[in-house]
Amino acid sequence: MSDTPETIPGTPAAPKQRRRGVRWALGLCGLCGVAIALYTGYWFFLAQQLRVGTERWIEAQAREGTRVRHDGAVLSGFPLAVRLTLAQPVIAFDEERHSFVWRGQQAVLSVTPWQPRTIRIALGGSQDLGVTADGKTTTWRGRARHLTLDFSGGAAGTAMGLRIENLDMTARAQNQNQAQHLRIDHGRLELLRNTAARVDEKTPSRLWSLSAAGVEVPQSLSLPLGRTFSRIVFNGGILAEPPRRLEPRQLLAWRDAGGTIEVKTLEVAYGSLDLKTSGTLALDEQLQPVGAFSAQVQGFLSVITALREQGLIEPNIATTAAIILGALATRPTPGDRPRLDIALSVQNRKLYAGPVALVNLPFIRWETIAP
Repeated sequence: MSDTPETIPGTPAAPKQRRRGVRWALGLCGLCGVAIALYTGYWFFLAQQLRVGTERWIEAQAREGTRVRHDGAVLSGFPLAVRLTLAQPVIAFDEERHSFVWRGQQAVLSVTPWQPRTIRIALGGSQDLGVTADGKTTTWRGRARHLTLDFSGGAAGTAMGLRIENLDMTARAQNQNQAQHLRIDHGRLELLRNTAARVDEKTPSRLWSLSAAGVEVPQSLSLPLGRTFSRIVFNGGILAEPPRRLEPRQLLAWRDAGGTIEVKTLEVAYGSLDLKTSGTLALDEQLQPVGAFSAQVQGFLSVITALREQGLIEPNIATTAAIILGALATRPTPGDRPRLDIALSVQNRKLYAGPVALVNLPFIRWETIAP
């Protein structure tokens, strides 16, 4: 038997236990009330920061010559998120030779209280984009099921992520009867910007990652194997601080600082072509691309045939290329398509596959395309 006497209801000890329980309950309720009040205050603080930060960003863009406007902003999302919805947003930019204007159905900026340094901007729905270059205007109209931008900051740098799903755009340029189409089934672009104090030719200032599937490009590009890319994958970086604009003076400074583009992985499935490659790309004395790559290529014979039929390479060069590259190809396993393991290079405005010069590349006049 226990020597401790049991508490009998109705004895003087029972009211003390009840009072102690009430005090605990009241204390717990008080703590919950304080926590709710603190969280509510924190939510409103984040909401104010998001609103003010957006207004300051709009003002900063105006100082840079870009006009941003909307038809009203509404805060919502309590308690799990802070959302700022901008109705009918418009972004417009004008220069002497180039201008563009984008209009959306709405833009929803959101942050979560537990990740306040990550901002998501959702732009799904209808999209209108007008681009004017050298007096010629092209207007794109369409929709996207998902079109989101994620921005985040940390010790390593600032990151941006773009997600696209079911984007379908149609364009008609001035004085053109044929409409242009752009479609992307799925796409993801990620960019990490190095915010280190010193960036040189050995330091990646930008890291890129791109993946896309079901990409249909406009007819105006006149690509040799059609308009549809089944798959595009890219991983790489930019060494040295890149130019803010693609104009000769800034490109020259970037090149002289040791600027190069490092391609760690590039995979393309395009028509009958299956390409996997890696290498580097830079600019020569005339600011024209030069590069060296190692590649695995399947379907190269059909590419040569298409280039010849479209007059992009001369028939004798196509025949020589088919013979030499065909002799160098192997079949990894019986029944596979021939695979070519070869060095690709760009120099003197020519694309080489091994020793064979395949295509003459046009001279790039950066001053005519600088945005």
